[in-house]
Amino acid sequence: MRGFTTLTLFASAVAFSVACGGTSKPATTTPEPAPAVADEPAATDSAPAAASAEFTAQAEAGAAIYSESCAFCHGESGEGSAKSPAVIGEGALPATNADRPAFNTAADVLSYVSSAMPKDDPGSLSADDAAAVVAFLLSKNGVSAQAKLSADTASAVTLAH
Repeated sequence: MRGFTTLTLFASAVAFSVACGGTSKPATTTPEPAPAVADEPAATDSAPAAASAEFTAQAEAGAAIYSESCAFCHGESGEGSAKSPAVIGEGALPATNADRPAFNTAADVLSYVSSAMPKDDPGSLSADDAAAVVAFLLSKNGVSAQAKLSADTASAVTLAH
């Protein structure tokens, strides 16, 4: 009986091996390389460009100036009030407004802030302070620049509406 059981097991193993395509050598396959896709932009090509370190530092300086010169009317978070519009968040820095020129570029915002703000002392901010405040507002609204903001560079920064 013992011989019959051993023979049955051996026969079953051979049948299983043949049925499963078994061989004594392990099958080796070399994976095909993924086909190269030509003319497909890299994922980073569509991402907005990161702000320059100079712009980021300028925006950080602008936060302190904003708190000191602008927050009283526009709110600590730029949310606006009954008398002053929001300058950060949805609806901030709109392209059109009956009370002022259109805001299509950072130059438009900078020109307005330089000449008309703060309301209680228009034009009192230095050129550097006005640019820092605008850099702060732009950064809080998701707009970045590739250089420190100034009267010379602001026109290159467009606002998305």
